[in-house]
Amino acid sequence: AQNSAQARGAVVEEVRGEMVCGAIEARAGNLSAALLRLHAARARCARAQDLAGSNLFLDPRLLGQCLAQLGELAALTGDKPAAQHHLRQAIQVLAAAEDKHTLAQVQCQLALTYTSPPAAGLLARQDAAGSEEALALVRESLGLREQAGERLGIAECLRVEGTILCRTGDHQRGCRQLRLALDKCREAHYRAGAAETLLELGRAHLNSPQGVVFLEQSLSIRREASDLVGEAACLRALADLHAYLGNSRAAIKCWQDSLNLRRELGHEAGVKVCLEHLCALYTRVEEYARVADCAQQLRDIAIQNKDEDGETKAMVLQGKCHLNLGNSAGAIEMLSGALAMCQKPEVQRKEQLLVREAEIHDKLAQIYLANGEDALARKEVEAVEKLKKKLGKDMLRGVVSETAPKRHIRRKIFALMP
Repeated sequence: AQNSAQARGAVVEEVRGEMVCGAIEARAGNLSAALLRLHAARARCARAQDLAGSNLFLDPRLLGQCLAQLGELAALTGDKPAAQHHLRQAIQVLAAAEDKHTLAQVQCQLALTYTSPPAAGLLARQDAAGSEEALALVRESLGLREQAGERLGIAECLRVEGTILCRTGDHQRGCRQLRLALDKCREAHYRAGAAETLLELGRAHLNSPQGVVFLEQSLSIRREASDLVGEAACLRALADLHAYLGNSRAAIKCWQDSLNLRRELGHEAGVKVCLEHLCALYTRVEEYARVADCAQQLRDIAIQNKDEDGETKAMVLQGKCHLNLGNSAGAIEMLSGALAMCQKPEVQRKEQLLVREAEIHDKLAQIYLANGEDALARKEVEAVEKLKKKLGKDMLRGVVSETAPKRHIRRKIFALMP
């Protein structure tokens, strides 16, 4: 359709085709391709076109819709400033063009950018100024929807209001609004809206098994609709909740499903996040061979992207795995290699890298002591002490050991001193 419009010189239709292609790419999870298409569409919308000998702007409503799509996509990628910038621009353009239907949708989208989904086990953070502005946008949107008699639009406003209230601490009112939204979606047989509302209800119950029920219902609808982006969001929330509730095996399955999905879509950043969480969970259940496998995959990604910090981090993890598997020689080799990378002359000596260096020295000291190599252990402990003086003890708290074995190292080293 887009090629046909281009052949006929139908610029508006061509831009609409670009926007639809962008929406398809986004829903399939190809966010970088979607961004390219939407930026191209915006560039066409925002400049004057020579049509039939007259210099005219394209339909401003089209520009507003394109900016709204860009804002929604930026929010999906976690770029909050860009999302708010595009959505505010869209509101200005759509208000001037008197496109009240799209304007009401964008107001809800912008309202959601003022808050973030909670993590399991963490209380919602209050942001009074942001939440008030967000709720004011929802009220404006609700007024437009009620004037137009839009049942699904009213349900969306209730969902967004409930989401914001839950995220900012008013859990009781928020859940009440979300349940009202869910009822309206079900009455209208609006499955996509029901799935989104169930996801938010699940996030609102991220400290209880009830959250699992809501999230699994949302996941089921997403899979039936082949909504890959929505499925990924549900899997992540489910994995976090299962991990918080102590259901490590269920959490691993969710992250593994998410990993397979991300690989299918070619989401390298998503693959990395999944592997990092799988490393932590496999460590919890003491399956160190699987940890080592995930760590190797993380290392391969880092090498491919020339990310030396990421590669060093993965090597430290591999070294710990070798140690837990009883392979102290392999652990020393891996940790020494990571240390050499940290100490490269061309590598900037950032604080985070120095912290990792201290962690490596500390782990090597423990290995050498266990192997009876006291002189080498002393050398590693001295390196840790130097880094402590440079960074301060607080920076290394929880990174280097302060347990009895560490004090034992110092006693043995003291006895070896002349």
